[in-house]
Amino acid sequence: MRPVSLDVGWGRLAGLHWPAADGPHALCLHGWMDNAASFRPLAERLPGLDMIALDFAGHGHSDHRPAGTHYYFMDYLFDLDRALDELGWDQCILVGHSLGAGVAYTYAAMAPERVDRLIL
Repeated sequence: MRPVSLDVGWGRLAGLHWPAADGPHALCLHGWMDNAASFRPLAERLPGLDMIALDFAGHGHSDHRPAGTHYYFMDYLFDLDRALDELGWDQCILVGHSLGAGVAYTYAAMAPERVDRLIL
């Protein structure tokens, strides 16, 4: 596992990366009161995935949103889209828990061409 930091325009989103050279890409999205580290036990059991657990804005090691802005649900969708662009991933498996599940299934409806599988 190694840390990852992605530029999403307004700041940086942090995360944890469990690389697997030939494995499918999986992006994990945590719940409201969690952070990327909540996916550690799962990642250890799925060594064949090129897996990144992302910290949402203001969570874990990610930047807080700029002063005067908000944490609206829709903004998480735009952050997710920018994160995938920054990673260079055209498509991935989305894994979501709680808030992350809501973001994942809404994103899958918004950009189905970018989501190979959805695990909630």
